[in-house]
Amino acid sequence: MRDTINDYCRVIIVTIMFGLFFYIVFGGAWLSALGKVSIPSDTKHEVLATLEKRELPDLNISIPVAIKLGESINFRDYLTAKDYEGNDITNDIVIEFSNKNYVDDVFTPVYAGSYLINISVTDSYNYTTKSTYFLEVVDE
Repeated sequence: MRDTINDYCRVIIVTIMFGLFFYIVFGGAWLSALGKVSIPSDTKHEVLATLEKRELPDLNISIPVAIKLGESINFRDYLTAKDYEGNDITNDIVIEFSNKNYVDDVFTPVYAGSYLINISVTDSYNYTTKSTYFLEVVDE
């Protein structure tokens, strides 16, 4: 009885290993032959090749390094972004600014010093480019 159970366990283990081997080598094409998956293996490789070539969105920041105390600045005027295909995604830019004097992308400093701004953009493929920017406010 014990030998029979051991034989069944060996058959199950060998079957699982055989299936994993075919899945790794042929990448699921053998499943489509069974009618369970309809994605041809050549399409799978094209999709993987396309994903490997993807690039992060371009985020262009031209915000001045310093502004004068009391001067307002609209950050949107200094930001542009494009996705991998060159499409304009500037409207998808997210600006995070912890200062209370920041309303609707416009910042009016009331204190001199350095201010931290986090800027990010995400394209339609969920690829994100992030940047941290320091704005210096000078009292002149």
